[in-house]
Amino acid sequence: MHLNDGMQMAMPSEKSLLRLAGSRSYARGEGYVDAVDRLRVDEEGTVTARVSGTDVYQVTLWLGAFGTDGAEGEDADFDGACDCPYGQEGHFCKHCVAVGLALIHGARARRVPAPRTDDVLDQWLQARDRGKLLALVRERIAQDGAWREALALRAELAQAVRGGSGEGAGAAAGLRERILGLVDAQEFSRYGYVEYADAHAYGDRIAEAAAGLAELTEAGRADRAVALAREAIEAAVGAYDAVDDSSGHVGGAIDELAAAHAAACAVTRPDPIETARWLTARMLGDDYGTPEWDLADYRDALGAAGLAEVRRLADQAHAADPSGWAPRALLESLHRAEGDVDALVALYAVDLAPGGWSHVRIARVLDEAGRRGEALDWAERGLRATAGERHVHHELLDYLTRRYTQAGRHTDAAALRRDRFHTELTLDTWRGLRTAAAAAGCWDGPDGDRATALAALRAAARTTREEAADGRTAAAAGVASAGSALIDVLIDEGELDEAWHAAENLASRAQWLALADASARARPADAARAYLREVDERKRHTGDANYHEIATLLDKARACHQRTGTTGDFSRYTERLRTEQKRKRNLMRILDQHGL
Repeated sequence: MHLNDGMQMAMPSEKSLLRLAGSRSYARGEGYVDAVDRLRVDEEGTVTARVSGTDVYQVTLWLGAFGTDGAEGEDADFDGACDCPYGQEGHFCKHCVAVGLALIHGARARRVPAPRTDDVLDQWLQARDRGKLLALVRERIAQDGAWREALALRAELAQAVRGGSGEGAGAAAGLRERILGLVDAQEFSRYGYVEYADAHAYGDRIAEAAAGLAELTEAGRADRAVALAREAIEAAVGAYDAVDDSSGHVGGAIDELAAAHAAACAVTRPDPIETARWLTARMLGDDYGTPEWDLADYRDALGAAGLAEVRRLADQAHAADPSGWAPRALLESLHRAEGDVDALVALYAVDLAPGGWSHVRIARVLDEAGRRGEALDWAERGLRATAGERHVHHELLDYLTRRYTQAGRHTDAAALRRDRFHTELTLDTWRGLRTAAAAAGCWDGPDGDRATALAALRAAARTTREEAADGRTAAAAGVASAGSALIDVLIDEGELDEAWHAAENLASRAQWLALADASARARPADAARAYLREVDERKRHTGDANYHEIATLLDKARACHQRTGTTGDFSRYTERLRTEQKRKRNLMRILDQHGL
């Protein structure tokens, strides 16, 4: 994407999203991609979108920029924020991941001018004097009980930290009691289990404990923070099996405890052998809530002796269980902490995952070490190993395409993407072929890749309809998926008339909505019917997130009816809907908010 003054928008990569969010939030974010809507990109690289989860959340991503001779987008800095409870604490949450993935995989982003509200707000806050800022804080405290409780906890914990910085046994015992009390799940447990509705509050308490440990380290008592962090981690992990952490909030808070422990170890340098044994036992454990340990965070604290002890224990565990996930993960973390590229490559090569994922991991490790020739060789070996497979990991294809393009091998890049498209007919493989073939000069024209690829998609769609007519759709699930890809591609290409024709008996609900969004101005009557059909599906279900979606769909349908001069029809529809659904008080309230 291009910005002003010849700059390009540095798009995030899946790797960078994983790095920012962590594996828990990343995995959960993958399930929310279809819940992303209103995706917009302004001229300065600010992405905004809405994500429907347990509630409707607003996400903002800030994309970095690089010149045409700058670094690749996946290496550029970017950040994100969300107004969900986890995001408000400064975390890159699953909703941020979902928006990033939607952006990567080509959601229809709309570039719009947007005011720099953050800058205006920051300037305004800086212009307030201390008294006025305190008045604002007190006003918020009075209005928001949850925020008041969080601040009160932080104040009490800070007071305990200050008291615990002395040598008195009573102060130390009080601090320990406060920290362990924060990670105790009993207050939130019902019949021995922390339900989803209470899990977020419990996670907040754990995060407060982590913040207190960080303050203790800053107060010059890192040795005390190390010991308390261990106890807190063990207590929180022990309670995790009885927590419904569907949101990942509690797991993320436990990761904060681990980060506080690592930071304290970096300052005080505890006994390296004993620390190595404690860390190894945690990393090899099978507790569900175990933090995502990274030995690189402990490299200085462990030193040569501690790392050698980890290596001894890791080799021992791997020999006892060569296929075990935990020993392999421990060895991987160790090799990365030691910078042992060959050992890491050998570990990955022992058990090569299908689809080429292991091959591209190896290629990236070698790239980081400056061994680009070996990296390319491993990636091409992965391509040969997956020849003819329907599903090949997209990162392998992206890596090889990028390397071929960098080397000026545009024909090879186009051939790679051509083979993949005709093996797996999807919108993603279409886009990959389009980009590569355009660079190679073989995309357009009657005999170009575009015409050939469209013919393949149309043939797949015909086959899907024939299978459906014969009642054999279930037996041809792969063909059906390929046939429906025609609709995605036609929308992406702006061929909306053909897309509407192809959609009959073929489009999914999500595709009908995407088609309606793309056609709301050109074919408002068709778009309105699609929106209201989706409303009829959704009115069978409950939940505020669903009600907000209904209101959004009705907003879109109303705009279409206004374009066609049929607002009376829309009014009659909403009147019937309100009569039918009048018992759903939350829905009525949300419709009122939208003026529906």
